[in-house]
Amino acid sequence: MTVCRAKLSQHLFRAQLLAVRKRSVAGTAQISYRAIGDPLGQGSFGTVFQIKTRDNATVAAIKCIKKNVLDGERELLRVKSEFSCWRALSGHPNVIRLIAFLETESHWCFVMEYIDLGSLSQVLRSNDIQLTRSQIRRIAAQLCHAVSTVHAAGYIHRDISCSNVMLTSRLDARLIDFGLSTKGHVGQNRCGSLAYMAPEVLRKRPGGCGSDWWSVGIVLFAMLMGKTPLAIHAYKKKIDLAVVSRDIRFALARATPIRISRRLKPEEKSLLIDILREDPNERLGARNNMDFDEIKRHEFFKNFDWKPLDCARATIVARLARKRLRANPVAPERRYLELE
Repeated sequence: MTVCRAKLSQHLFRAQLLAVRKRSVAGTAQISYRAIGDPLGQGSFGTVFQIKTRDNATVAAIKCIKKNVLDGERELLRVKSEFSCWRALSGHPNVIRLIAFLETESHWCFVMEYIDLGSLSQVLRSNDIQLTRSQIRRIAAQLCHAVSTVHAAGYIHRDISCSNVMLTSRLDARLIDFGLSTKGHVGQNRCGSLAYMAPEVLRKRPGGCGSDWWSVGIVLFAMLMGKTPLAIHAYKKKIDLAVVSRDIRFALARATPIRISRRLKPEEKSLLIDILREDPNERLGARNNMDFDEIKRHEFFKNFDWKPLDCARATIVARLARKRLRANPVAPERRYLELE
């Protein structure tokens, strides 16, 4: 999707986005925005840009969805769904913080915190950063807790991948991109990143919480092995996924085996086996009524301190329960909405 940056800057910074400076984005209320910076990446349905200050510092990011791409009411509902899910989860320390939602003449825009290091996929491709086993365990624990909180809030993410896990300079994980998220625990459409799609999703069967946990398992596999099973399988078959047709890519994904290396430690192999089960209801995280304590008790996460994350999750779930008692879920129907 192409966005005219100059025109977008003119629309945003002439009026609506200036209202955001009333909130602290970078630890100060005296922020004066100047312009949209360089693109940071592509989301499910929009492009993400840097937000620059007058001294050219990056203080936030903004995801812009062009209105003329929206397919009528169905696509508008998708924007509302992304907003509702993201807003509900924004208080979790391992979900990227949503600062504001706003509307211009041509775009729907989500203003979010800026993460300096980049995505997990960029880190795994980098020669400068080699994740240690301790760091992998921490990232995996934070991602698992974030996904469990998404489900506890009544949503499924449907697009978990290494590209949708951002890492801070301290290597803390931030789950991003709720463009495909949906209310409830069953999704009907095949969507997500191909290498991370669960077997049932690849077969065009309804996906749910178990499908999200499969994607988490592939992220963990990629951290431990360096690549996804699909990338490894394609390399062995000497197939360039970037040039073959969509049908060939999907056929290859359906035929990709999950081969767990003998070089991994027993607790690493055990975790992958437990999450990457064929039956979605038997996957760790989804089984036994989504009992997250099973994950916390797993040997792989031994001695990890879950208490700070559990407190954040309890706050989110309690807040959502109070809102359900008061009114219907909030949707972005005003010209400008800012988080509490």
